[in-house]
Amino acid sequence: MLSAARNPIVLFGALHFFPILPHSVMLYAFLRKTHTFLAYLLFLAHFRGILFHTLIVRDGMLSRMLPGRAAAR
Repeated sequence: MLSAARNPIVLFGALHFFPILPHSVMLYAFLRKTHTFLAYLLFLAHFRGILFHTLIVRDGMLSRMLPGRAAAR
């Protein structure tokens, strides 16, 4: 997505990665919308998993994952 927007891909310091994709405004817009959609989809899938384990399975998954909480057995 960075190379389609003509932004450099910096690995560290002055070391830059070569452009993966050609510069294209249309390609950048498509990749950005696709990235946003997939990010929301991933968030909703995880949220659905939290609700499933909390309300249906009731196995204490959320309490085991949160820091500073005692493990539910």
